[in-house]
Amino acid sequence: MEIPPRQQFVQNPHDTIASSSREDTQVATYLTSTLDYRDNSQVQMFNIYSDEDEDDVLINTTPVELSSHMYEIDYNAMYKPEFPDLPNDCNYGLSHQSMKVIYILEWRITRTTRDLPPSHYLIKIEAFSLLIEAKVEKYKSSAFHAGGHQWRLVLYPTGNKESNGNGYISLYLEIENTGNLSLDWEVNVEFKLFVFDQIRDLYMAVKDIEVPVRRFYELKTKWGFSQFLSQEAFNNVANGYLVDDCCILGAEVFVIQRPLKLEKSVLQKPAGGTITWMIENFSNFDKEFYDSPVVTIEDIKWNLTVYPKGNYRSKDTHLSVYLKLSEPKTLQPMREVFVKQKLRLRNQIRSNHLEMIGENSFTTSKTSWGYPKFVSLEDLQDSSKGYMVRDSLIVEAEFILISKVE
Repeated sequence: MEIPPRQQFVQNPHDTIASSSREDTQVATYLTSTLDYRDNSQVQMFNIYSDEDEDDVLINTTPVELSSHMYEIDYNAMYKPEFPDLPNDCNYGLSHQSMKVIYILEWRITRTTRDLPPSHYLIKIEAFSLLIEAKVEKYKSSAFHAGGHQWRLVLYPTGNKESNGNGYISLYLEIENTGNLSLDWEVNVEFKLFVFDQIRDLYMAVKDIEVPVRRFYELKTKWGFSQFLSQEAFNNVANGYLVDDCCILGAEVFVIQRPLKLEKSVLQKPAGGTITWMIENFSNFDKEFYDSPVVTIEDIKWNLTVYPKGNYRSKDTHLSVYLKLSEPKTLQPMREVFVKQKLRLRNQIRSNHLEMIGENSFTTSKTSWGYPKFVSLEDLQDSSKGYMVRDSLIVEAEFILISKVE
């Protein structure tokens, strides 16, 4: 297994785990892998641990092998004491070297680093230690605006004890000033919470990927991470999160807007939903195209269009036939009319008509649909085919389904 370069060391493998953004107990399971790089082989031996055990008591020492798709590798979770001299761009292929990597089986939270600060809010907390000394249970930021609503960050400096936050700092996003919303209000949000690495000038973003959009409503006004970051990792100056008793937290909040209009679209087979056009003196048609008389179906005006000598690549070889919106500007802006239709050239001798079925959405900009090569001119003019009788032909459009907005 190829191991890319390490990005950053932390003290404790558990530091890279954040609990579920819902405030409940979440137990993560890890695999500790010793990767032995020798001249001719690579051996992966795994032992299973649980983070319920404070000292990582071994639960099962049976070696197991996992295929690559069963786990994720967190390269930030390497044990620093085992690799004090490895540079960040080190080559992990050295002979007789071993390294310990944490595999996360229940992968719900992503932690990524980036240069770009959060889009909506940053707070710099100075004299952070005073929160600990004063035994402040939770600390709220000032309100900020995002997505048409007011929000606050809620920090538990020593962890949310009611939600498995012991040993961590907990961080949440809370909606404010909901009294002016309707009784059945809800706000759906995709958000990330941040902590700033002041040494490396990077922002670490924490996000729930299992349920990326959270619903804020009357009974649930706060979402976040009870195990946002371990106190050990946070307090370690080498990690850059708490420097000179100062930390910087942040948030990005993207509100998923509810539809302002509920549109009811009904699919139906329209009564009288057939356009029949008898074309006489066809041999005298010398223009590029001709339109049939207009027919109104479900309050929309339609017509058929034929190109006697074909159009585009079918020029001089085929008859082209299209169904067309006669007055597209009468449609409401952005409206689409779904139509499943059957275009037909009637056989006037026998009942085996030439039919083609298709479906399309008509809009103010997509006004026609049909077939450039509907029938060859050779077959059309062959009297034995029955399509043209006494220099006349019958073209039809049958509406199988049409959508109607109510």
